Amino acid sequence: MVPDVQGSSRAPSISEDTLVDALIACCREDIEKIALAEATDQHCPLQLDVLCLANENPLVAEALVKSPNTMLQRLDDAAIKAQERILKSHRESEQRQAKDTVHIRVHSLPYALDPSCESLNPGVGHILCHHVGRLLSFTGTVVRTGVVKIFESQRLYECSKCRHRFVVDAQIELGGFVELPLVCPSQRDRPCGCSTFKHLEEVQVLTNYQEVRVQEKMHCLAMGTLPRSTIVVLRDDLADICCTGDDVEVTAVITQRWRHERPGERCDVEIIALANNVRLLNAHKSGLILEPSMDHKFREFWKAHEGRPLAGRNMILASICPQIHGLFMAKLALVLMLIGGLQHTDDSGMNTRGTVHMLLIGDPGTGKSQLMKYAARLSPRSVITSGKGASGAGLTATAVKDGGSWCLEAGAMVLADGGLCCIDEFNGIKDADRGMIHEAMEQQTVSIAK
Repeated sequence: MVPDVQGSSRAPSISEDTLVDALIACCREDIEKIALAEATDQHCPLQLDVLCLANENPLVAEALVKSPNTMLQRLDDAAIKAQERILKSHRESEQRQAKDTVHIRVHSLPYALDPSCESLNPGVGHILCHHVGRLLSFTGTVVRTGVVKIFESQRLYECSKCRHRFVVDAQIELGGFVELPLVCPSQRDRPCGCSTFKHLEEVQVLTNYQEVRVQEKMHCLAMGTLPRSTIVVLRDDLADICCTGDDVEVTAVITQRWRHERPGERCDVEIIALANNVRLLNAHKSGLILEPSMDHKFREFWKAHEGRPLAGRNMILASICPQIHGLFMAKLALVLMLIGGLQHTDDSGMNTRGTVHMLLIGDPGTGKSQLMKYAARLSPRSVITSGKGASGAGLTATAVKDGGSWCLEAGAMVLADGGLCCIDEFNGIKDADRGMIHEAMEQQTVSIAK
């Protein structure tokens, strides 16, 4: 296969019937549900498991990874054909029609499907220029969400000479710029050769557009490294799907975006991710999946300490922060703080805080910071920060300028939503900034008026 300009390889020749057969084999029920639904102008996402696709047709899965832009568009067209095929064989399809707003949303990208790529699941900080043009999957935390804008994805033009009409796609790589052809693209016997076109404004193709910034998870960072982030572009039904502080798994095509520069100046380019699918990980961010083997070990442990549960408790506490000797009561309070408390929601929808806060006070060198860092390791979601030099906006959220509008950027407490926020040197926070986190500590909410 010959590499193209974007760094991927050209996909092998795959017929449309092959794509339709692969989609029906992998997600027939979802396609049937979309086809039999009432007519709507809303975008219809169709989830496609890449592992299932690779098991059904390895050539299609390989082509999807090597030429994602081309194959994703072909799969969207094949999804429409799959609906038509299902409707022909269904009795209740007389008043139903195929939805042309269906979009393939791929997920479960395997770690090794493209031999020429090191990994299809790199971290946010490891997305580099050699990933441009490839389909990747990465996880991170949303730290900034822009406003949802209206994006004109296509424009209709008419030739001034032969009246030929053609559609031109807006290029996100150039900031939404529409690049017109040099001559009329009509496929007639005699070339037109005209270079003057008229924009037909009565026909518009508009879509939702949003940019978010996804940052590496704090607990996945190595010692002494700063968290990196990347811009993720959300379109169609993916716009406004996530909020600031959400943990997400993004499947996207990596591309480069050129900024407008004056002639003679140095080119400025940035790497962005055009999202194909975004899955929220908040549903299990504060919980752990207990395997049957671990459940058996827990039962055997408490069965061995039957009749003397305090001895079993002391054995568990001995394994908490073992590098610190003693501090039995502090470790007990730490464990109770981590595992105790439940959030309660009454019939009116009001949330009542059921978790507790913990304040460690002691002389320097008594192990307070070590206990705090160990608690952050035990929590599935945690953020560690220092109170010295921290502002109230940095701990909660701040409003930043995003072009001509404002957007919110998450602070430490918002990033630790549903988990544990550890603030070292709490007495170093100024009184004015300390008052800004009272609402987050009392109500577990952050209100911003901007």
